[in-house]
Amino acid sequence: MENVRVMNASTSYRLALGGQASARHAVRKTRAKMRALSAKTTSESVSASKQLPTVQEQRAAARDMVAYFKQKKYEEELLKNQKLGWVPKAEISNGRWVMFGLLVGMLTEYSTGVNFIDQIKLLLVNLSIVDFD
Repeated sequence: MENVRVMNASTSYRLALGGQASARHAVRKTRAKMRALSAKTTSESVSASKQLPTVQEQRAAARDMVAYFKQKKYEEELLKNQKLGWVPKAEISNGRWVMFGLLVGMLTEYSTGVNFIDQIKLLLVNLSIVDFD
């Protein structure tokens, strides 16, 4: 049984890549054949042995499954190496920059005697962004 996923932008992008839907269809079709064969009783299994999938059908199903799993591996790599958005790498980088900024502010406060809030006000006035007069 396959898990049901909610459709979002990333899944629609993956579906737009193509190949995945046909590979899933082939996998489902092969699974359905195998379930149908395994569900038959022992008396029917003797006659079913003549109806087993041919080598060509098995090869086609194997190719489809290989393509499906290659696509899944590609999707996992794509998500793992994502650079933009709410990804762990971006959160770690942002946190490091904030810590660096606070450290610089505290060291400047220690060396000049001007507190952190007044430093920000002074910066905004010197850059002509805000006038606090």
